[in-house]
Amino acid sequence: MNAFKKPIHRDDLLPVIQSGIFIALISGLLTGAIKLMVEEAFGISLQLFFLVILAFYTARRIKNSYNTYHIIYSIITVVSFVLAFYLMNSTYLTGYFFMRGISVFQAEVLRIVFNPRFSFYFFDITSPDFFLLDNLLELIFFLIGCIYAYLKSK
Repeated sequence: MNAFKKPIHRDDLLPVIQSGIFIALISGLLTGAIKLMVEEAFGISLQLFFLVILAFYTARRIKNSYNTYHIIYSIITVVSFVLAFYLMNSTYLTGYFFMRGISVFQAEVLRIVFNPRFSFYFFDITSPDFFLLDNLLELIFFLIGCIYAYLKSK
């Protein structure tokens, strides 16, 4: 709790927030498009690889945007990582429906695309697929990505 008592420098806070939003938007959209391209062209899923890439670039971008460290910057990094992951999956689903000839602007499709339950499906404990190996690996890699982003933004 001592880390929260340190003063936050206002000159650092705004660039950290701006960098967090920027990297979440750009990396989420870009990795979602690349994920769609790789899965459609080669038929393989590199979701675990993209989690590591998102965590690395999010932490690096935010670490370069402040002069004096505060623990709130690491928390902003993790939130940016989660937002980038959500945008990556939303971008992927949008492209997936578009490539199948389904209108993306239908209310039902928009509910699916922007529903966080579809992006964070591996957290659903009630799912019968929760204990499958690929689901557990995705959960572990997501948590590793959060921890990595937190630690590397220091």
